[in-house]
Amino acid sequence: METKTEPVIDQWYRHLDKGQEFVVVATDEDAGTVMLQYFDGSLEEIDLDDWSQLEIEPTAEPENWSGPYDEIDDSETLFADSEMNQEEWDEPLDELANKERR
Repeated sequence: METKTEPVIDQWYRHLDKGQEFVVVATDEDAGTVMLQYFDGSLEEIDLDDWSQLEIEPTAEPENWSGPYDEIDDSETLFADSEMNQEEWDEPLDELANKERR
């Protein structure tokens, strides 16, 4: 069975024969490849010819799409110390208001 579905970036698909879910993360028309990322975080690059041979169907994004990232500690993210108080949120607006008054 050939798939008639074009690869769509950020679209989740399910292998009909394996049951595995994956998302298309990139396509390269010049190289004729599609980059897939499976739920466990593993990546696979396949040819467009191979894509057309896959037995897949589009599916909804998994409820816990962050599955491969569950073991990331909060201190490893960019937002580890991002708590802001109201004063900090208003600061850029205060600067604009002061410039308009001048």
